Amino acid sequence: MIALDWRLKPGYLNEGCSDFESVHILLGYFIANRHSPTPLPNKSLLTENQAFEWGKGKPLEKVINCQSDFEFLMQHPRLFRNAIAIIEPWEHVGYNPLGEHVRASLNVAYIAQTIADCDSILFPLWSSGLLDPETIIPVETSHGASLL
Repeated sequence: MIALDWRLKPGYLNEGCSDFESVHILLGYFIANRHSPTPLPNKSLLTENQAFEWGKGKPLEKVINCQSDFEFLMQHPRLFRNAIAIIEPWEHVGYNPLGEHVRASLNVAYIAQTIADCDSILFPLWSSGLLDPETIIPVETSHGASLL
């Protein structure tokens, strides 16, 4: 088994303190907040991964590139119980006005981590290929993870 350089406790803004209930509470606070001029917290997600790229460090280190990555994830159920799983069928969904690739998964991961300290697990099907859905779907759906 490859020792991946992943956080083994869910939550980046409050490492180890994120769980199913706290994510739901924080999402509820965000949705109920109608009066703040800036509803997003001030703590930066770019401290350790300034370009905010998948697989380049915290908080976006959890990328399933192959079956062994998925097996590592299965050995750490707390990670997928307290995270959203993002299935990315294409490398990008278009271009921004600067001509840069736009990855919708980054937006989802940024919002989930910023407002609810909810980690993300990326399945980049465009590079990894299709992993065995008979293995992935039951694990991800039986333990509280959300598939996007």
